[in-house]
Amino acid sequence: PPRSTLFPYTTLFRSGKIINGREGYLRDLRWRVLQGGHIRSLEQFTERVIAEFSDRAVMGRTARSGNIYTPESIAALCQRDWDIHGKLIPEPSRATLSAEEASVKLQETIRQLLREGGQLAIKATAGLGKTVRTAQEIVALDGVERDYIEIFPPRKQEQEAWVGYLRKAAEQAGKILNIFPIYGRCADNCIKSELADDLSAKGLLVKPLLCCSSKGCKCEAYDGCPYLEQFKDMSAGIRVHNHAHLPTPRLEELPSPSLIVLDEAFHSGLCSISEFSLSNVRGLIGLGGPWRSIGPDCADVSATLKSVTEALASDEPVLEALRSRGVTPEDLIFAEDTLSKKLEFPAIRPDSSPNDVRRELKRSSRGVGLTTLGLFRALARELETGRTESHAVKRLDTGAFKLCVRKEVPRLEGVEAVLVLDADVEIENVRPFLPQIRSISIQAKENVSIKQCEDLTLSKGYQIGRAHV
Repeated sequence: PPRSTLFPYTTLFRSGKIINGREGYLRDLRWRVLQGGHIRSLEQFTERVIAEFSDRAVMGRTARSGNIYTPESIAALCQRDWDIHGKLIPEPSRATLSAEEASVKLQETIRQLLREGGQLAIKATAGLGKTVRTAQEIVALDGVERDYIEIFPPRKQEQEAWVGYLRKAAEQAGKILNIFPIYGRCADNCIKSELADDLSAKGLLVKPLLCCSSKGCKCEAYDGCPYLEQFKDMSAGIRVHNHAHLPTPRLEELPSPSLIVLDEAFHSGLCSISEFSLSNVRGLIGLGGPWRSIGPDCADVSATLKSVTEALASDEPVLEALRSRGVTPEDLIFAEDTLSKKLEFPAIRPDSSPNDVRRELKRSSRGVGLTTLGLFRALARELETGRTESHAVKRLDTGAFKLCVRKEVPRLEGVEAVLVLDADVEIENVRPFLPQIRSISIQAKENVSIKQCEDLTLSKGYQIGRAHV
């Protein structure tokens, strides 16, 4: 079976359709449809794949890829898959629990995790009420009023739903709880939200450059800023963030929470994706680029960089080529550490005009520098494994390379209990962030045909008590 794609999909802003990563998505889609059962003919298999791919991804050619996706080209891939795998697909296992039984088991499982601690991923049929049950069990905890708890749903829409469920559960339980929604920057709470997005895309910390610098320079809206106001109350309570906040540091004034809840596929946003060319990387050392004060101490770094570019340019598997050139994980870690201290920061201040910020971002080559640091870090990790092919670096048809670097999530360290809720969780994707995690699957016989929707109101609770739907 093909491994899951390591490169999360990039989508068009307005349509939400996948534009970058279509090849990996189509590969995973074909395998998922085959494995999902209920497919008894090539025609049925092809029709299902084409329908879902055209609904979720851009057809034809795009500016980002030379690949052309048409019903005919997809059908040809389906034909090949069916010839190889079609007759080997087993009958799907049938769930034995009713929706009501599965819902009770779900609640008991959540309750046990909250009281005993540990790391647990719950894979449960959509519609059993994972969010509502978890909110109720959190509120029911003894002493929850004094606890620090963090919840991370995907987006603002789900944040608002969580806040609503928690407040309703607290009202029903007769408890007074602090429930803090922590929203990301947007036009409603930050006058520089678009600039903040541009800085984040370059790997820059927003607060010291746009809000308040270490020298006391402040944004004109700093005092009373709605976005920053969200972080001022340090009281115990339940803080509902979103996935984008996971790799950001927790405020020093806040203690480590007793519980973190990760709702839906949190890991998909924890990989930084960038593209680079060999010419970019070759020119970094000795030509200035994003680095400052390049001196004799970078001689070893230059040698490492040369070996890396030679390995990428060769026809050998990247990791094997690095080993044959004597490159070790320690060499790459040293190179990353040395260059990270010399990385140039763009000349941006909180009182800079929007045009000045954009001009400086365009001039700065810091993005290339961060890509190089990420390349060293990713290859160092992979050299410690026994494989020869890199999973982090992918050669594109254009000759350029795509780099996938896993982000660090210090928020998850030292937390007593971590609960992952996801109808389609794959434990292999979660374990890099939560090494001790275990999983449990709670599947129910479906009362209805399920299609997960963006609108939460269409999917909540339809399994329970609706046998005649």
